[in-house]
Amino acid sequence: MTNQDHMSQFVVIKYPERLTRGLRLAVGEGTWINAAGGITLGNDVLIAPYVVIHSSNHNFDRTDIPINQQGNTNESVHIGNDVWIGAHATILPGATIGDHCVIGAGSVVAGNATIPEWAVAVGNPARVIRFRDTAINDLFIDLLDAGKDYGYALGFAKLQLHRRKTHDTTEADAHCPQCNRAIHDSDPERHDYKCPDCGCDWWMHRVKTVKRQDG
Repeated sequence: MTNQDHMSQFVVIKYPERLTRGLRLAVGEGTWINAAGGITLGNDVLIAPYVVIHSSNHNFDRTDIPINQQGNTNESVHIGNDVWIGAHATILPGATIGDHCVIGAGSVVAGNATIPEWAVAVGNPARVIRFRDTAINDLFIDLLDAGKDYGYALGFAKLQLHRRKTHDTTEADAHCPQCNRAIHDSDPERHDYKCPDCGCDWWMHRVKTVKRQDG
C-alpha cells in the first residue's frame, strides 16, 4: 500500500503475493479477492464495497465424489486502467476487463468473458450497454438502431477500437468480428458472402475507422 491507495475496512485478499496492482488503487469495504490464479489490476482502479473477484473455482465434473474433494481450477483475471467496478459485482475466473470500463453494481462478469475498453457493462452475465467513448458509442447505437443484432454491433465496435489502438486509419478490409478473420477483395471465397471460417454473413460489412473525438 502507498499513500495514494485507499483500502477500506474488512477487505479480504487471499494469496496477496499473486496480486499485481498499479497505482492509486481504491477498494471498498467488505470486498473479497481470491488471487490464487493470479489477478492483475491496472492504475486508477476503483472497486466499490462488497465486490467479489475470483481467480479460482471449484471443480464439479465428477459425480462419484463430493465437490469439496475435486480440487480447484485457477484462471487469471485481468482488470485494466481506469476501471470502476460497482458495489456487489462479481468477477469470475478468466475474466478480462479492458481499460476505462465501468461494471454496474450487482453485475457478474462471467469466466473467460472479455469486456472491451471504454465499455459500460451491466447484468448477469454482464453485457455491454454502451461505450464511454462518444464516437464508438455512436457507431454501436447506430448499428443497433439499424436492426443489427447485439453481437454484430459489439463486434464492429471492438474492431474500431482495435484499429484505433493499432493506428490503422485505412478503410477496413472485409472482416468477421465473430471469428476475427480478415478477407480481402481478391479472396476467391468472398463470392458467397459468408465467412469461410465460421459461416456467418457479418464479415462483408465495411466501415471506415472511427476517429476519436477530441473535445
